[in-house]
Amino acid sequence: MNFQRFSGFTLIEVLLAILLSAVAIVPMVSGFGVSDELSASSEFEVFAALYAERELEMLKCDLESGKRKFKTFTSPGRFLLSQPWKSSIFCLADFKESVARIACEVRKDKKRIILESFFYVPK
Repeated sequence: MNFQRFSGFTLIEVLLAILLSAVAIVPMVSGFGVSDELSASSEFEVFAALYAERELEMLKCDLESGKRKFKTFTSPGRFLLSQPWKSSIFCLADFKESVARIACEVRKDKKRIILESFFYVPK
């Protein structure tokens, strides 16, 4: 009997290589979903923080110029946003100290961010 030597991999070696590849690829692929969620979350936070900061600066200008009275109030945001986005501004005035705590809340679906600041109104 004449045996010939074949070069190549055995069935066990091939199955082991497939198993190891699957063990390495599955966590990597599942990380893509987490990456998308983090990207969407950070996109919301950047836009919401910029928008809220703009609202607070406009509110400070209005309080300083006298367009808005120095009093406690809540009102919707003044800028028009696309449909799922909503905003509110808050002002809590302390008449004794002439200080106002102002805040802007920006919401989109179940996400929200609140940016706060203080404003001194000279007497």
